[in-house]
Amino acid sequence: MSDAILETSGLTKEFRGFVAVNDVNLSVRRGTIHGLIGPNGAGKTTCFNLLTKFLPPTRGTIRYDGRDITGMKPAEVARLGLVRSFQISAVFPHLSVLENVRVALQRQRGGSFDFWRSETLLRQYDARARELLEDVGLSGYAGLTAGELPYGRKRALEIATTLALDPVMLLLDEPTAGMAHDDVDRIVALVKRVAAGRTVLLVDEVDKTDVEVEGLLLEVLSDFQVTIPELGTVAAVRRPFVVLTSNATRELSEAEKRRCLFLHLDYPDAEREREIVLSQVPNLEDRVADQLVATVARLRELELKKAPSIAESIDWARTLIALEIGELDDAAVAATLGAVLKHASDQERAVRELRLARGR
Repeated sequence: MSDAILETSGLTKEFRGFVAVNDVNLSVRRGTIHGLIGPNGAGKTTCFNLLTKFLPPTRGTIRYDGRDITGMKPAEVARLGLVRSFQISAVFPHLSVLENVRVALQRQRGGSFDFWRSETLLRQYDARARELLEDVGLSGYAGLTAGELPYGRKRALEIATTLALDPVMLLLDEPTAGMAHDDVDRIVALVKRVAAGRTVLLVDEVDKTDVEVEGLLLEVLSDFQVTIPELGTVAAVRRPFVVLTSNATRELSEAEKRRCLFLHLDYPDAEREREIVLSQVPNLEDRVADQLVATVARLRELELKKAPSIAESIDWARTLIALEIGELDDAAVAATLGAVLKHASDQERAVRELRLARGR
């Protein structure tokens, strides 16, 4: 048996002269977790659609488990064990969580999903459905309708329905997109757990949203729906409470700002920031923590391309521990500015305006 479960050679997709995926040569080893990353518009989802046959390639070949699947249909490759999820939520909102998984399990009977079957007959799938819900941490939600689930739990339900197809290779398209930190941690742990005995290809974003996303947000804020050319319009089951966050690295459009109630969250005061830093870097001496917080406050007063955030304060503290710096004097600040200021021009401005001594 070959060590590679999925391979591509010269995989290319063109849309009327626009090259979305160009000459991709990919080899995914059996039993491993791989990540496909890149900025918005890089072609990650298009590549996913090619691998799972939702799009035909312009050129190139795809081999799955030693078999050429280039000319196959999506349902055919799914039956071979190559199963995917999608970026948007894809559950039946008016069915219960248990029923959603049960629908997927009916695939084991053959080629149809029998919604009209009696409840008694469909109960034969309940035991396995509950096992899958237990696997993804949803056993306590079995009786709820899927539409009632918070977003992170919905993505877990999608993974459960995907696992119900008994995949050999599982492809997840941005499973953590739009999630809170707690949900992200839960899904990452879940992916690791369900990866046992399977191959997982994970796609996620690496940059902030671009200007084009604002068009989608306007539709969400005004009509509580989103239109995706390839998939149609997806409407909210009930009116959502929408929260948008921004670090003000660029101006939002006036149309979008008119639809928002603004709440400005400033940096925490010095005492609170000190507590946060020490909670994350407990080995940092109290004196150095005070010096660090005071210096960060001075840096934020300067006109910088990117003022230091709390995360960068924590990064700086960890750098000082790693370098065994026990006194954050001017020379130490100048020598380690790269941990807290990411632009060379910001570092030069800080050295100049804070009159820091170079060299240590």
